Amino acid sequence: MYWTKKATFVKILMEGIERDNAELVRKTEEEKEDNQMEEDTSDEDVEKPSSPIPSFSRWGEFEESKIYRPKQKFKTPKITAQERILLKEEFVTTMYQNFLDGKDDDFNYDSVDNNTSYDNINEVDHDEEDKYFASEDPEEVNMQNENESSEDELDIYMNALNQHPAVNQLSKDLKNL
Repeated sequence: MYWTKKATFVKILMEGIERDNAELVRKTEEEKEDNQMEEDTSDEDVEKPSSPIPSFSRWGEFEESKIYRPKQKFKTPKITAQERILLKEEFVTTMYQNFLDGKDDDFNYDSVDNNTSYDNINEVDHDEEDKYFASEDPEEVNMQNENESSEDELDIYMNALNQHPAVNQLSKDLKNL
C-alpha cells in the first residue's frame, strides 16, 4: 500500500478496518464456494453414470469443478492485554506528537495560534521584559556593572545586613536603652 506523508492514523486505521472487512467477505465467499463444491462432488459420488461423459476441454485445460483447492485457514494472531496496552500507548503518543507537530489535517491550528485568550500571560510578560532589557543601551549596562564592582564584598554584605528587619529592630532597641 502506498502511504502519503499527509496520512493520519485515523485514515490508516480506517483503511486497515476496510481491508480486514473485505478479507473477511472474501473468506466467507470462498468457504461458501468450497462447501458448494463439496456438495457437488458428494452428489457425483452417489450418481455414477454407466457410460463415461465425454470431455470437451483441450489439452492442459481443467474443468473448474475438478480443480483441487486446499483450504487455507488464516489464524489471526491473538493480542495479549499487555500488548494491547502497549499498542494503545504507542498510538496515543504518536497521535499527540502529530497533533503538536501540526500534522492533523482535520484541525484548524490558526484558530488557536492567533487567539490571544489562549496565551500564557506570565510568558507574554516575560517576553516583553526581555525585549525591554534587550533594548537598553550597552554603555549604560557597562557603567552600572563598573559601579557595582567597585564596592567591596564586605560593604555589599554589610549593606544587606543593615537592611534586614531583625537587625533594624535590634539597633532601635539598643538606642532606646
